[in-house]
Amino acid sequence: MEDGQSGKSREAFRESIRLLAPMKERGTLCESQRLLAQLLLAEGRIDEAEKFALAGLETVSAEDVLSRATTRVALAQVRAAQGRDEEAETLFGEAVEIITGSEYCRVLLDILPPYAEFLRAREREAEALELEARLAERVATAA
Repeated sequence: MEDGQSGKSREAFRESIRLLAPMKERGTLCESQRLLAQLLLAEGRIDEAEKFALAGLETVSAEDVLSRATTRVALAQVRAAQGRDEEAETLFGEAVEIITGSEYCRVLLDILPPYAEFLRAREREAEALELEARLAERVATAA
């Protein structure tokens, strides 16, 4: 069952994608595709989420460090929901690698919590705690 806010958000993302696609505004377009994929996934619409997660990954430019990471997280979440754990873990790892050493430490908040959740769901608590410790360390360093 969907709430009204979810439906409004979904339609806003669809409209954003419709308007941005012809303009070739890749940075914003791939993020709209990613966010729509994550919203659809939260609604249990896995096949449709996969379509937008893949589109986001195809749209992102090689120079867009932040979106290269976040689009991989969205597809990783889809792959996890599909039971394709090996692919999901590879994608999460790629996202972490892309951000490691960059000035985009804030995006770790978009990467490490879902990765830790993925690990916990597979009874890998120690690895999840390690990721969370890494996040806490990075936040403390940035503050």
